[in-house]
Amino acid sequence: MLEPNCLASIRQGMPLRSTNRIPVRQARSDTGGRPPCGFGIEAGGSARIKLHSESGTSAAATKIPPPKKGRTLGLYKGRLLQALSVSSIQLRHLHAFGSHSPETIMHPLDNVIWQALGTRHARFAHGNGLARKFVPEVSSLAGFLDPTPAAYDALASLMGDGEVAALALQAPREPPSGWAVVGAAPMLQMVHQGDLVSSAKDSSDPPSIVELSSADAPEMLALAKLTQPGPFSIRTHELGMYFGIRCNGALVAMAGERLKIPGFTEVSAVCTHRDHTGRGYARILMTEVMRRIRSRGETTFLHVRQDNVRAIELYQRLGFAERVLLHLSVIRKNSE
Repeated sequence: MLEPNCLASIRQGMPLRSTNRIPVRQARSDTGGRPPCGFGIEAGGSARIKLHSESGTSAAATKIPPPKKGRTLGLYKGRLLQALSVSSIQLRHLHAFGSHSPETIMHPLDNVIWQALGTRHARFAHGNGLARKFVPEVSSLAGFLDPTPAAYDALASLMGDGEVAALALQAPREPPSGWAVVGAAPMLQMVHQGDLVSSAKDSSDPPSIVELSSADAPEMLALAKLTQPGPFSIRTHELGMYFGIRCNGALVAMAGERLKIPGFTEVSAVCTHRDHTGRGYARILMTEVMRRIRSRGETTFLHVRQDNVRAIELYQRLGFAERVLLHLSVIRKNSE
């Protein structure tokens, strides 16, 4: 469930470190289509869209120097920030993440699920002042203002029987009593930096890319169920643009947009049918999605399991850098 096989069956473990970063590897090989594998369970069900107006952040901000020449360097939560380009659009939207001044802000991608559900994805949200989640038909992703026992209780009030919630936590955490952990794994958040890398392959007959729509949703869901790129439901395509590659009329690869906050968009659902791996489809589709995101003046980010070494190498070749180590926790409320 948590380990998709849509790009490759290779699985190379990587030890969990006390730091939030791992060494950057020299990229050597393509993933053959393996997805970011950031979040790994989806559930069906129904819910009404309901969202309170509260918003907030899950950690206290640490004072950092003002940006200079488009680069941010300083201390963040006690660690040295890697230089990261910050566009004027991102800076212009920082007010959406709270009332902090530019000198005392959190990084916009901290607590990103909570932030997305309170900003650009509010119309897909079901939530309250302590917990937010996507409508089940869209995704199982959920977030907390802070992961307190009260927040877990608030999340339970939003969930139906048998429903699961996929959380991205800053540290490994056992949920309070009454919850079952369905799956857990360390997970990297990576941010694109610099220019786009060409997706060109040594081929005289490159595949055609098609934009996918609601009419393609059943095929998209079937491909996601086969390859398991992470949470994907019948309405996930509504989160953003999705593109695919067809072979003899059948959808064999796709990629698209998932989490969105002001100035940033996540590339996700990168998957290729096992009979069509090794042809560079993941790179081609990711590059197209990134090109569209960049055309809006936004920065691309993604999530990937820490042990998915070959996928990480591909993302590094495409210009992604590791920003922070998170911890995936997929939980279900026990029946009473």
